[in-house]
Amino acid sequence: MRALTLESAVAAPRPRNLSVIANMTISWSLAGGIAAGVLIAALVFTSRLHSMGLVPLTAIVALIGSMLGSVHGAVLGHLGRAEPNSRLSLRHWALVIALACSGAAFAVPFAIWLAVGAMAAASGESSGTVGLFIAIPLTLMIFAWATMNGWDAFEVAYSRWPQKRLGTLLVGGAFAVLSAFMLLLRGAIPGTEIRLSPVAALVLVAIAVLWIVSPAVIVALSVAGRARR
Repeated sequence: MRALTLESAVAAPRPRNLSVIANMTISWSLAGGIAAGVLIAALVFTSRLHSMGLVPLTAIVALIGSMLGSVHGAVLGHLGRAEPNSRLSLRHWALVIALACSGAAFAVPFAIWLAVGAMAAASGESSGTVGLFIAIPLTLMIFAWATMNGWDAFEVAYSRWPQKRLGTLLVGGAFAVLSAFMLLLRGAIPGTEIRLSPVAALVLVAIAVLWIVSPAVIVALSVAGRARR
């Protein structure tokens, strides 16, 4: 049997589906880890998070964010693949996993850069401000890349979703309920001392709906649909 290596995966013929899933995986791996860094940096810059243990905390949160981003990206890329009846081989999935790991390897130190830069800028150090000015455009570019990839895959996946009317209603209802709940709490996150502005609270709700509620609705409706057959 031929050995499974990254070289053999790269050398193998690549179906159209591989480019979609690979782009989604690495872009969302980067975006997930860096988004965690942006969150930590914002908390540090607004004095809601202390600098003690900042680097390991940022590394852990960014790694979790990158892993979640990789999984979400790969799943959405799989659902939005160009050829729905074609499946990737084990070698191709090995390449996708390697891309996810490379995305995390970049996103974690980048997130630490953001967090440390925010800490330095909050302390009045010019090096922190310069570092953030360099990091912010790169962050926006990666977010834009992940968003464009995600939107393209979402359009294809949504067009094929048999329960899209009910699913859209459930996801939209969840967003409305959670938004009202956060506004009633005036941006306060239960169980913490963090209080967000109304805009930041709605952004947090949108992220929660995108990353948690939407996948849960898709899985639940898919399982319910198969159970009826």
